[in-house]
Amino acid sequence: MPSRYNAKRMALAPNYRITAETARALMAIEASRAAVDRLPITARLIASLRESARLLSTHYSTQIEGNRLTAVEVERVIAGHGGFPGRERDETEVRNYYRAVDKAEAVAALETGCCYANCGPCNDRHLDCLCRARL
Repeated sequence: MPSRYNAKRMALAPNYRITAETARALMAIEASRAAVDRLPITARLIASLRESARLLSTHYSTQIEGNRLTAVEVERVIAGHGGFPGRERDETEVRNYYRAVDKAEAVAALETGCCYANCGPCNDRHLDCLCRARL
């Protein structure tokens, strides 16, 4: 049985064939990747995605610990529109977790030299800084 490895260079010599079906799938993947690459990614979009991630992270991380607030309720609490009777402890936990995430991001921005914390998410000239340090 011949070895799949070239003993001289120790490189893998895979044995495979690309079928027509595989080629079509690869071309579809490449077309999708190209379409995503053409999308306009602005600082505002990045900020929106980051905020969505923060809210979901806050919801699921506190839910694991027994918090009874739904994702929609977490969003309302963070926006300052809480007031769910009997769930004051849950609301406090959500606010504190969210603040901790904000603080961790601010520290990370300072350590990486990112100016995001000073400029805000809507300043397109800091898009590269946002992508490198905040995502």
